[in-house]
Amino acid sequence: MSYDPKKEEVFLTDSAEIRTGRVTLIADSMIYRKREKELLAYGSALLIIENDTLQAESLLYHTETGKGVAFHGRTHTEKGYLTGKYIYRVSDEVLLVEDGTFTTCDKVPPHYCFYSPRMKIFKNEEAVVSPIFLKIRKIPILWAPFWFFPLKKGRKSGFLTPRIGYNSFDGKYLRNVSYYLVLSNYADVTLGLDIIERRGVRSYWNFVYKRYRSFSGAFTFTLAQEFSPIRRRWSLFGSHYQTLPWGFTLRARSNLLSDVSYMEDYSEEKEEWIKSSLHSFISLSKRWSSGTFLASVDEERDVRENTVKRTLPDVSFKLFTFSLGPIRIDGSSRFLRKETEEEGRYYLDNRASFNSEFSLLRYLKLRPELNLQSTLFDKDALGRKNILRNVYSTSLSFSTVFYGMSLFGLGPFERFRSTIRPSISFKYTPEIDQENLIPFGEISAVPPQKSGVLSLSTSIEGKTRKNKKLTLLTVNLNESYNFLNKDRPFSSISWSSRLLPEFPLRSRISGAYDIEEGKFYNIDLVTEAELKISVAEDTSTGKKPGWRIRLTHSMSSLETGEGEQRLRGSISGHPTTNWKMRISFNYDLKRGELIDERIELERDLHCWAFNFRWSRYGDTWNYDFKLWIKKLPDVKFKRSLFEIFLPG
Repeated sequence: MSYDPKKEEVFLTDSAEIRTGRVTLIADSMIYRKREKELLAYGSALLIIENDTLQAESLLYHTETGKGVAFHGRTHTEKGYLTGKYIYRVSDEVLLVEDGTFTTCDKVPPHYCFYSPRMKIFKNEEAVVSPIFLKIRKIPILWAPFWFFPLKKGRKSGFLTPRIGYNSFDGKYLRNVSYYLVLSNYADVTLGLDIIERRGVRSYWNFVYKRYRSFSGAFTFTLAQEFSPIRRRWSLFGSHYQTLPWGFTLRARSNLLSDVSYMEDYSEEKEEWIKSSLHSFISLSKRWSSGTFLASVDEERDVRENTVKRTLPDVSFKLFTFSLGPIRIDGSSRFLRKETEEEGRYYLDNRASFNSEFSLLRYLKLRPELNLQSTLFDKDALGRKNILRNVYSTSLSFSTVFYGMSLFGLGPFERFRSTIRPSISFKYTPEIDQENLIPFGEISAVPPQKSGVLSLSTSIEGKTRKNKKLTLLTVNLNESYNFLNKDRPFSSISWSSRLLPEFPLRSRISGAYDIEEGKFYNIDLVTEAELKISVAEDTSTGKKPGWRIRLTHSMSSLETGEGEQRLRGSISGHPTTNWKMRISFNYDLKRGELIDERIELERDLHCWAFNFRWSRYGDTWNYDFKLWIKKLPDVKFKRSLFEIFLPG
């Protein structure tokens, strides 16, 4: 350190550091001018002001005003890195940058950057630039006359990033010209505008609110003014949730459209195009330890058929199962009233169930059950009002379990265990007069029943020498006898089996056997093979890429004798460390043709990510791709942006 008393200058060389208040300056060498109250730093200068850091080849800082300039400076923000040939510190809150760049890439030089000759940065607020260039390496690929980037942490009012594009339906468009407005700590609203060449102008209001453990919701209203033809269209979608006093919960949803084709014309999600039913409701519910209560009104509108069904109201109460000595009891009550354009109907349905379970002769489980149902209908087919129908049903089931353990092992298995679960049950429902009953809602005629059901399930498990249990085989059989069907009391035997369900090569088969005709039918056989291949770990990234191959062969034989055979397959994995690929197909073996196929590619580009999808179904094929900045997902390039140059 040396001092010039005439000029009142202090010279610091070789790893100099100065601290004053909340400012720290580190550099290879410095000059402090006491009269001018200026600090000049040379060679790898680092300026630290509280949590902010600025690196530069050299810089000038005024200790009293806090103003300064950095030459060839670089600073790190929450979202990325900012560099500039000249960075002027105008105040604690404002920076001016000449020949500046911004990037989220931590490489030097970066893989990409946004370059602007002029930048104005408002600390923790936003950065305004004019003009702006997107450069890949050092090659400019996009330009805009001006732009801005939000920098504030958390929620902040401001303009959002618009999207420019083209497609064959709308022509050129400018979407999401919008402003995000923070109303309070619990609510915000987005006001936006879409300008579409072949349609017109559409505005939208998106209102979102949320208060922890109190209420939350979101509502979006859109209004479209079209010019060819001239018409006005709208939509309202939203939901609301709120907790009320005494443990009640309020829920609501609105799905309303001005016309049948609104979603098909404006939704960018193809899944929305095929929706024909819109459901709106409001409900009030409460849950106790012993039961639940629910009351709701709703409207279901079929926009294609132009029909409306309303529920005014639907009130239900359900009593959870509770024990009264050895008897378990549960019940429910429901009042439902529905309206259509033709008529209105209602019913009141009450149900109760009583059952018990106990052991007989130690190993045999006995389970009797009684079900009661009383329903009040608004009318019957003869026009009589308030018709009451009472019906009951009973059942009795017997079941037991047998276990067997082998005395030997085989291969990797130390022991085998078999389990057999036989059961038989009887059900009875008396015949009642329901000739004039009009089915409504979930209530329909209750047919008489007098039947028995015999079930048998068995499984074989293996215990490996590493003390791991694996299921090797399961078989299920069901057969019923209808005492009321004199011509054909026995039903077909339904059966299903799974072989090696926890192994890479596994299969399952199910079907039915007709006792009288002595033949099998409705057979479904599915065989699956799965192979996982691991690759040596990449020491540079720590990733362990691998491949997964899966083939599924399915064969079905219907009761009519017709059936199908399909071969489905997929292969997914990492061709390289950063590439991820998935190929899948569906092949009809009976027709000898490929039904559909799909290819997906993903690429990790360090600070960018790339996704490509291609699919074909029959004669229809489609593809899409997207390239986006991982830390700035709003900055993306999709197929729609380039459709004017690409094949359809």
